[in-house]
Amino acid sequence: MKAYKSLFMAAACCLAAMFFGCSKSSGDENPAAAPLVGEWRLDAWNDELVTDFSIYLKLEASGRFELYQQLEHGYYERFDGRYSADGGVLTGVYSDGEPWQRYDYALESNGARLVLTAQGGDRIRSVYVKTSIPSDIVVVEPSAALTASSRRRIF
Repeated sequence: MKAYKSLFMAAACCLAAMFFGCSKSSGDENPAAAPLVGEWRLDAWNDELVTDFSIYLKLEASGRFELYQQLEHGYYERFDGRYSADGGVLTGVYSDGEPWQRYDYALESNGARLVLTAQGGDRIRSVYVKTSIPSDIVVVEPSAALTASSRRRIF
């Protein structure tokens, strides 16, 4: 009887380990976005090299993004939210609910360059190069003041 009890306990432990130990996908992954995942720096804006402002963009496999922009100030502002890529179109929503403009996207130079072209309007074209975001730019948490919808945003 003791042998059956021990065998049952061992089987129960194995089943519990298999059930709780297996990781499931969160369902947030977007397979179309996989080539876009990484860290990017804005290199050109409407076919002109960027020299008077700076943008870094981090796209995660989970569908989250972080945007670091130095537009009007001597410091970087951080924004975050969710993005999606489907059929060559990139869309996103900031964490405060403000949507991005829609962009057509293309990867060039074996995935080292990301070209975004704004849909509608003036069809602004921006070129990002794959790079690491410098650690002195990365801000851990965005402040409420920096994520308010009244702040100027690149997307």
